[in-house]
Amino acid sequence: MMVCFILLSVRFRLIHYIGMFVAISIAVAMIATSGILLESVGEDSNQNQNVISFIGFLSFLIGFISIFVVVNTLAFSVSRRTGEIGVLRLIGATPRQIRVMITGEVLVISICASLAGCLAGSCLSHLIAELIVRTGISEGDLQPNLSMTPFVVSFIFGLCISLLSVLTSLRRVSRIGPAQAVREASVDPHGIDLFRLLSGFLFLVGGWSLWYNLPQLEEDGYSFLVALLLMIGFALLGPLLVGLLGCLPGAIASVISRVSGWMAQENLANNRKRTAGVMVPVMVIVTIACTLLFIQANEVDISKKKMEDLFAADYFYTTQDSNGIPNAMLRRISETPGVSAVTGIRNIEANVLPDGMDIEEDIDDYGYQATAIDDQFLENFIHVEAVEGQLTDIRKNKAAISSDLADEFELGIGDAIEVRLVEKVAWTLEITAVFQPTAMLGDIMLSDTLVGQHKDQLSFSYVFVDTLAALHSKEDPLLQQLQALAETSPSLTGFSKEEYIALSEQKGSSGLWALYLLIGILGLYIAISIVNTITLSTLERKGEFYKLRMVGMTRSQIFWMISWEAIITSVIGVIIGTGIAMFTLMGHSLALTGSWKFDFVWEIYVLILTGVLLLGVIPVIVSGRYAILR
Repeated sequence: MMVCFILLSVRFRLIHYIGMFVAISIAVAMIATSGILLESVGEDSNQNQNVISFIGFLSFLIGFISIFVVVNTLAFSVSRRTGEIGVLRLIGATPRQIRVMITGEVLVISICASLAGCLAGSCLSHLIAELIVRTGISEGDLQPNLSMTPFVVSFIFGLCISLLSVLTSLRRVSRIGPAQAVREASVDPHGIDLFRLLSGFLFLVGGWSLWYNLPQLEEDGYSFLVALLLMIGFALLGPLLVGLLGCLPGAIASVISRVSGWMAQENLANNRKRTAGVMVPVMVIVTIACTLLFIQANEVDISKKKMEDLFAADYFYTTQDSNGIPNAMLRRISETPGVSAVTGIRNIEANVLPDGMDIEEDIDDYGYQATAIDDQFLENFIHVEAVEGQLTDIRKNKAAISSDLADEFELGIGDAIEVRLVEKVAWTLEITAVFQPTAMLGDIMLSDTLVGQHKDQLSFSYVFVDTLAALHSKEDPLLQQLQALAETSPSLTGFSKEEYIALSEQKGSSGLWALYLLIGILGLYIAISIVNTITLSTLERKGEFYKLRMVGMTRSQIFWMISWEAIITSVIGVIIGTGIAMFTLMGHSLALTGSWKFDFVWEIYVLILTGVLLLGVIPVIVSGRYAILR
């Protein structure tokens, strides 16, 4: 009997579950696609590691946002059925029967949506694989490998997020009394229950605590976790925030349009849960887009500034030849008029171990790159940041190691390490400094004099040139002479300081395509959720529009009323999302640079703002005109 009632209820309430069906099916399709692609790549190359990192991050975000969206969509749908639940309670339905009914409806929808998502995932995997190759995330071909495991996992994931959304949505609705349910169906309560209030504040406190400790956390990714925690907290406190943040936009709307604007302001004030349900997806897309794009843009800018501060040399030479740059080339460069100083560094493969450490594995498993430097290199050509100690103290019996190597072996100033070259030459050296990992340098810096004693005729990996005058123009005669020297050897490449920084910036920006693809996929998913939620909210109000027509409002006034509601709701979502993103970016910048300031890219923000406002208003205009004219 209950099964028949559930199926009949689903049949007559399909419009209530369209948004949930679409949200679950897209989430399942993306999880299935991620699983298929993960099974299609290996783990033995950097290229595959890039693909695995991208797909893993995409899976995490899709999983998180799908839970966020599905829970919000179902909670919104169930809250609109408070009157129906009240009637069922009045005619004798128990809270358990109501829970079973709605849970059964959700399971029917989630099973159908999960099956549709698995089918879509098998097709979508080919499209995502092609986009991954086209955007340069994977340099080689990526062919999806279809198997049952990704489909089973994604199907179970669809059922799990559906059941989670049921548990959160029915916790209060099924327990309220018949009279209270009927009353709340007519008048939306302004407050929120204590559990939701405490949960919201708990997530906000967790986000703030993590934000406060960002400078002490060395791992990447914590900044984005701050944004996720704050999003959850503000979503739970949505009905309260709508009342606070909607006052000013509502007042402006009532001044511009006395009838429609005032009605919109009153509707939002008296239906805060409905408004919060529409506002949350807007907040999510603004937060994620601003946080990811601005963090990437600021990291590229910070990297560029560090590169500018790092190098004091005016020109560089590097080679693709395994034999390196010979000493004869250094002499030719130093004899060029206008060159004030020349030096080179030698990168050597070496095995590095803490002194006295017994190992059972092959010593080649402890291979690192060592850099041999001379006395003037750190003083005149490059500015390496020392974490501990003095880099100028590097001598025959002393060395400096990178912070990565120091953390790996738990080494510090005064500790001894054993360094072995490929030729099995070994030294025991004292650590005199720990430095930040730096471009062109290995994990250990040795004295060039020490290495030169054991390896005759060593060539150089990089050559640094200091000139009497800065090289600003491509027509500079000295720059042309230095470039001409680079052209004497097919494997030799020369860069001015500006060219090297531009090249490094270009390499750092190559990951932007992966970020754009990621945001595009997430944005499309959230955009569909926004359209579904807003359309459902508007179409459900046909009875309300009919009553307003009965008391004398024109179709035009009703249309502008719902338009103002959409604008105000979108503005509230943009304000909260922007606030979360700016707060997160301030902490991220403080952790990286020690300053609150970060580069705010207005072009990106305006683009995001325009897209979100269009997503928030256009569905209301289309569905609103349909509901009003019917």
